Amino acid sequence: SAGEAHLVRPLLAKDCHVTAIEIHGDRLTKLRGLGGNNCDIIQGNFLNQPADPRFDAIVMNPPFYGTHWMDHIRQAFDFLAPEGQLAAILPASAQVAESKAHIQLRRWAEKVNGGVRWGMFADLPAESFAEAGTNINTVILKLRRRY
Repeated sequence: SAGEAHLVRPLLAKDCHVTAIEIHGDRLTKLRGLGGNNCDIIQGNFLNQPADPRFDAIVMNPPFYGTHWMDHIRQAFDFLAPEGQLAAILPASAQVAESKAHIQLRRWAEKVNGGVRWGMFADLPAESFAEAGTNINTVILKLRRRY
């Protein structure tokens, strides 16, 4: 879910090879405008993409609607190569909410992260995305595929 390319542009500026997946036509047009040999763009729903465990790094900001982001995290993890790393911007509730789904996601994340719990989450400053029109408190989840 590459969206408006806010994460894609800085990666391309650092000469990273980026694979971006986006379903919305207007956003695809913006992504395709970035062009170049270092950016592969796939049109489609990220959750429907077959897992391809070849990526050394995944940087993502999945949709926050409800707990929809949980499906994106689990799907993205299946794209990591061994020792690959995932960094995801998530609502702060990912770290602290006590619903069954939140607890299960954190337990899963700890397990796939090799039992490492501390340091999985890092708080972002309040209103980090106010400029983009959202005031949701956010965290970064960091995972590494250990196998």
